[in-house]
Amino acid sequence: MAVASDRFSSLPDSVLLHILSFLPFDDVVRTSRLCKQWRTLWCFSSYLNFIHRPKDLVSLKKFVSFVDKSLINLHCNCNTVSRIHLDFPFKRCFTSDVTVWVLFAVSHKVKELNLILANDAEDAYCLPKRLFLNSSLEKVNWVSCRFEKIEVVRWDSLRELRIGSMEFRDDMVRKVVVGSPCLEFLELDNCWGFKRLDLVGGKVSKLVVNGYREVSTLDFEVEIEAPCVKVLELKGCFRMNIQLKNVMNCVSAKLDYHFKIPKEEERSNFYEQQRHILMAMFGSLRHVKDVMFGTWCIEVMASWGMTCIPFSMTRCECLTLHTPIQERYLAGIVRLLQSSFNLRKLIIHMAPPYFEFETCFVPVVHDVYSVGGKFQLSMLSKDWGLNLKKVRVCGFEGMRSGLEVLFLRDLLLVSANLEEMVIEWRRSGHQNSIPDPSDDFVTESLLNVRGRSKNAILLSMSVERTLKKLASGVILDLDGTLLNTDGVVSEILKVFLVKYGKQWDGREAPKIVGKTPTEAAAAVVEDYGLPLSTDEFLTQFFPMLSDQWRNIKALPGANRLINHLRGHGVPMALASNSSRSNIEAKILHHPGWKESFSAIVGGDEVKAGKPSPEIFLEAAKRLTMDPSSFLVIEDSIPGVTAAKAAGMAVVAVPSLAKQSHVYTSADEVINSLLDLQLEKWGLPAFQDRIEGTLPLEPWCIGGPVIKGFGRGSKVLGIPTANLSPEGYSAILSEHPAGVYFGWAGLSGRGVYKVVMSIGWNPYFNNTEKTIEPWLLHDFNEDFYGEELHLVVVGYIRPEANFPSLETLIGKIHEDRKIAERALELPQYLKYKDDPYLKISLHQEN
Repeated sequence: MAVASDRFSSLPDSVLLHILSFLPFDDVVRTSRLCKQWRTLWCFSSYLNFIHRPKDLVSLKKFVSFVDKSLINLHCNCNTVSRIHLDFPFKRCFTSDVTVWVLFAVSHKVKELNLILANDAEDAYCLPKRLFLNSSLEKVNWVSCRFEKIEVVRWDSLRELRIGSMEFRDDMVRKVVVGSPCLEFLELDNCWGFKRLDLVGGKVSKLVVNGYREVSTLDFEVEIEAPCVKVLELKGCFRMNIQLKNVMNCVSAKLDYHFKIPKEEERSNFYEQQRHILMAMFGSLRHVKDVMFGTWCIEVMASWGMTCIPFSMTRCECLTLHTPIQERYLAGIVRLLQSSFNLRKLIIHMAPPYFEFETCFVPVVHDVYSVGGKFQLSMLSKDWGLNLKKVRVCGFEGMRSGLEVLFLRDLLLVSANLEEMVIEWRRSGHQNSIPDPSDDFVTESLLNVRGRSKNAILLSMSVERTLKKLASGVILDLDGTLLNTDGVVSEILKVFLVKYGKQWDGREAPKIVGKTPTEAAAAVVEDYGLPLSTDEFLTQFFPMLSDQWRNIKALPGANRLINHLRGHGVPMALASNSSRSNIEAKILHHPGWKESFSAIVGGDEVKAGKPSPEIFLEAAKRLTMDPSSFLVIEDSIPGVTAAKAAGMAVVAVPSLAKQSHVYTSADEVINSLLDLQLEKWGLPAFQDRIEGTLPLEPWCIGGPVIKGFGRGSKVLGIPTANLSPEGYSAILSEHPAGVYFGWAGLSGRGVYKVVMSIGWNPYFNNTEKTIEPWLLHDFNEDFYGEELHLVVVGYIRPEANFPSLETLIGKIHEDRKIAERALELPQYLKYKDDPYLKISLHQEN
């Protein structure tokens, strides 16, 4: 067999170092083990990325020690360092270490210094004064640090400054502007402390303000005076008046911010105040040629009582609207179009707003379109649209509200000189699948009513990745995919290893998941240094395991999937590395499973188990079907590798937590079987979702309410009633991470609707699986220590990470709305009287 050549090592060192610049530095150091050429290459890295996510003190100390040793080695090698990126959960005990690293950057004349130090407010790192007298820095990004008694700033070469979650007072603003003669880009992300951004005298050409730390009163004002700024972006969440005093050179403005909904007693004049703020901004930006408005601004415009608006954007040539086409926003959209007489290009992002408002205060507008869809854009003058040449629609999803096509149709009717309308569809599909019927409807509707725009070119394209082929059969793995075998195996290993003075901690689980019994046994024997051969281990261990087969539960969604495929006549096979006899013994305890599979293949029936493709090829052979016509559902890396080698499409459902990122060869990675969308693969779709929710077999959990992470009310504005994970880890392990809903019984108080998250909360990177319920009721006081009983009745969505805190908050409020509506349905409402909730109510009596 020919040995594959090492193409990487043949590349020039400069190219290899450029590749290494994108990796975390611990991975860069590991490349020294590859071969002789790589042994010392890492020592010449000029881009140092030190990234660490776990928050436990032991691992943090190891990380700090690694950074110390790395910088010492680089210093000894007299290496030139251009960039240092530090991203880890900072604690006050590491202050001196971080200061040494920062001074290393100063002494080595580093051009880019990033300090992303996630921490509690009281642990914020104080930047050393020497850092502010630096003529080498060109780019910095500092998060969760603090300035303290800085008298002079001298950054002669600084071009880009990003600071986040930091206090940035007015005097510091001026010192930075005066002391940074080359500063062109300034971004403030969720900062606070400033009342006036005075950039006069500086050269800042782009200013981004992303949110402002919450203030106590609605009359708080921030002034922005930036005569040199050409690009201005206001986004994120604000709760104060923003005044643009001097932005005379601005050519592009992005107003994609939103305001936090005030308390009930402050809401009376809220929208009127927002209209005045927006009016003042329009006055300051009337000369800007490129303007983008977010959903909030459009909603405020929709609340305007008058039919015409007392301003115009006469110089606006490109208008971007980030809004869905819904009745709630239509009046605002039309009014913005009305004010833009010289518009040449219109861009509409139809994606839903990234922040869902708790309550809609804007009256629904019914006078834009009639029921029959008759053209009603009478507010636009006959001369409007004469200069409009291009329209681009992003995130189009077909006929969601029914107004999208009517709106686009009417744009064609009123735009006499339109040259091009491009519609970017958001959809996932298959090259060979039946197209969405709305495709043809939309195209025909627009082509038939081009009106005055007879020369307009209509383009429609998909921006989603298309899947290569359809499936006509399904092959399922058993352990970890359909059955919660991993949990039972872990419990038995804990008992087994104690006999040899060892302790199972789960860290070796990735080494045994998806392996054959022999391979898994060999891994355990070797890793724990057991005085046994592999055969002796299996002889002792398997009787303990087989006694528990009757206790292995089906994973959530397994019965639903099998029953659905069987009911639609989809051919199914079961392919597992377990022996055939063990497979049948396990599924014997799950009625109807064995009869559902047309073929069952065990690891002892082929020459080599997974990751060899033989087991899947044998399953396809027994079903007399082409291997390429199958969809495989697997939980392990060996299983995914085997299925891809067999030429089959694969959906991975990782059985180990926080491992989704390693399943790169799978065609799709999902959180659990509850999230499987069979229609993506040409198979019959599930039809059991109700109002955006999936009914579940109810399950219960309860205990005393404890203090949580302190972020529910403080950070998110969402008070959660947390339960201790101690004692509940077993039941939580049976349910996939995601958002659920149901009913909550609180001792001595009542029964309430509840929406809850279960999982690790990727945005905050929890170290253990938790449950965080949000009781949908306003309580006047805390109820720590009181007994809380939950009956979980439905599932909304999988756990997900979010790019910003605002996006996360918006999604949580959307989950709340879904749960509140669903719990009024008879299917869910009946569980409000569950006895488990009543026990909680009478427990104190």
